[in-house]
Order: sequence, then structure tokens, then C-alpha cells
Amino acid sequence: MQQALELAYAPPEIAPPDRLRSTILAISDRPVAITPRFPQRAIAIGAAALIVVLAGSNYRLWRTLQTAQIESQSAPLTYSLQPTSANSSAPATATVSVNPDRLEATIEMRNLPPLQAGQVYALWTVLAPNAPYTTDDKQAILTEVFQVDDRGNFTQTIVVPEVYRNRDLVAKVAVTIESATAPQNIPDRPF
Repeated sequence: MQQALELAYAPPEIAPPDRLRSTILAISDRPVAITPRFPQRAIAIGAAALIVVLAGSNYRLWRTLQTAQIESQSAPLTYSLQPTSANSSAPATATVSVNPDRLEATIEMRNLPPLQAGQVYALWTVLAPNAPYTTDDKQAILTEVFQVDDRGNFTQTIVVPEVYRNRDLVAKVAVTIESATAPQNIPDRPF
């Protein structure tokens, strides 16, 4: 068994015949000229040109993506809401500033009229027609429900729906007065 293992893992060295050795050395001493054929050269040049064109295209796409990301990060979406009626002496103002990258918004309401008991203000995101999101019959998403302080003011940072990542899908933002028990069930919203 020992001899079988030695033969399998450590075979004896055998020197090549002199005739084989001299033939190999004679071939290696001859100069060999390798000349590529025309189609091979053309294919190589074409492949190199294609690589350069694709690399340039990839670089331009990468730069476009970088520019778009920088622009989206530096440009928050700001919505200034206009009152539908001027009932109070001080005009009501409402601003919603959305950071689409973080899906956060700062809502700032000033001089909103006081509400009756059982009512709340509701912030709605109204979408463009056929937007691929679940909405109510008015194409709106209930985004936030809030109460104002005794002066009619409210400021808070909130989380907003993912639809804000695409500027073209948000048609407008609206604030309405709704029932505190079911703000989403009022069918006659003015937007």
C-alpha cells in the first residue's frame, strides 16, 4: 500500500528524450512573425471604438443623475394656499414646504378662523388625474389632521406620502374644515 501511495503522489522523475529536447530548443530559436489578418484588426478597432462611445455615454448619464439628485435635494416643494373666503379681519395664510428626499413637510398656518367643537382642519394632497396612488373620489389623500391654537396658528413638521417624490403627480394642496370623528368622510370638499 505504501508503494501505491508513493507512486500516486510522488512519481519518479523521467527526463525527456534528447530528440524531444533538441526539437523544442530548435523551434524556440526561430523568429516567428505574427501578422494579424485584416478582419481581426478591424474588429479590434471597432470594439475599442464601441468601448469609448459606451464609456462616454455612461459618464454623461452618471453626470445627469448626479445633477438631478443635487437639484432635487436643494429645491423643496413649497405650496402657498389661498383662502376661499375672507371672513376674518386678518387674512389667513397657509404654507406647506416639502422635502421630497426625506418625505417631510413643514406646515405653517396663520390666522385661521376658530373651529366649532367637533371640527378639525385637514390637510389634503390632491393628485393629478390617473396618478398611480389610492385616493378618494376627489383624487385626494388625507395627509394631516390638526387643530390651531387660540390665535389661529399652527406649525409642525410632518411625514408626507411618497407621491411627493414626483412633482408632476401633486396637483395641489388644500386645507378644509372636517368632522373630528371622520375627517375623510365629507363628500363636498371644495377642491
